[in-house]
Amino acid sequence: MKSTTNEPNTQSLEQLKLIANAHVADYQVIATRISRFISLQSVPWPVLAAFLTVVYYTRSFLDPVLVAWGTAGVAQVAVLTYYFALYEVYNHVRYIENELKPNMAKILSLSPDQFWAYEKYLKKTGKANNPLYGDIGPALISFVAVALAALARIPGSGLDYIGSILNGLLLVMTITSVIRVVKVRMDFSA
Repeated sequence: MKSTTNEPNTQSLEQLKLIANAHVADYQVIATRISRFISLQSVPWPVLAAFLTVVYYTRSFLDPVLVAWGTAGVAQVAVLTYYFALYEVYNHVRYIENELKPNMAKILSLSPDQFWAYEKYLKKTGKANNPLYGDIGPALISFVAVALAALARIPGSGLDYIGSILNGLLLVMTITSVIRVVKVRMDFSA
């Protein structure tokens, strides 16, 4: 439902209660989705740790090109999974903040700042974390993984060029994901 904060409220009290209940149900469903995407953000890290452990103990049996560029690629896929989930979290929060909350405020005859304000409370008390750490920090894993793979494979072979191109494409996807995530967050936190 598109925000209608400029339209006069001509609905009956019973209709407003039904609409408010629908908005609360919508909020609950979205909060559940957000929780699941937040859980998904933590999935890649133990998988990456297990992968790195296996590679460490089996590296002498594997092709060095595969170890270097394959490890960098797996690290980047882990980072991209994190960004996919973070984008979905922010996109859901953007809907709550920019659509659902103004609609509820109109029904309740309140300012949108008067409810669902936990994040603003955290900012006011100085206990809010800077979201840029979560927005940009994991991308450093991609950059470090590619840099280490490149350093480990100097001078390179023909397969190294393939590995560097594929990892370069993943790195571009990571940068694009970071930009997308920051833009969505800025849309609701500005």
